[in-house]
Amino acid sequence: MGAGTHTRRAPGAAAGGAGLLVLALIGLWLLLGHNSPTGSSVSTPWQSGGLTFTSVGSSDAVPCGEHSYGQVQQYLRANPCRSLFRVLLDAHDNENHQMLVALSWTQMPDPATTEALYQLAHRDGTGNITELSRELPAYSGVNFTGNHYASRVDGATVVIAEAEPQAGDPPTALLNQTAETALAFPRN
Repeated sequence: MGAGTHTRRAPGAAAGGAGLLVLALIGLWLLLGHNSPTGSSVSTPWQSGGLTFTSVGSSDAVPCGEHSYGQVQQYLRANPCRSLFRVLLDAHDNENHQMLVALSWTQMPDPATTEALYQLAHRDGTGNITELSRELPAYSGVNFTGNHYASRVDGATVVIAEAEPQAGDPPTALLNQTAETALAFPRN
């Protein structure tokens, strides 16, 4: 199964009264003890392909349908995953290019649902696993476009990575390489 680079657009943010309702529901969700993302202040850097990756936050949460959007969300609501782990990575090279990477591991119950999720998420305009940056205030302004995207299947798990520039104006080839390289980031 291959990985590829393609464009995917994220949905817009809620506005007005709907935004306040969303904030109230998130507060209730957190108050009731749902697995919330954590901002990680200390992480051991991981190096690969001339890049250094450091985790700045992670989340281990289900149901997957609540942490996805578009057709991917519809699929995961009809075909629940076994687990979902998301991490947000700071990545940089030796030329002062800095990128942010949204990485997720979605474990499905069997090979058929794994392959179907992989194929669906890999197509343009079908949605994705929600990037952890949306749930961490320090990174909520980052808009993952899907322009620098890579994915793979590992057994019953679909691994998805997206990269976006942060500083130093990284070239497109570096952003694509960053997403591809991040697929091998060790899940802790």
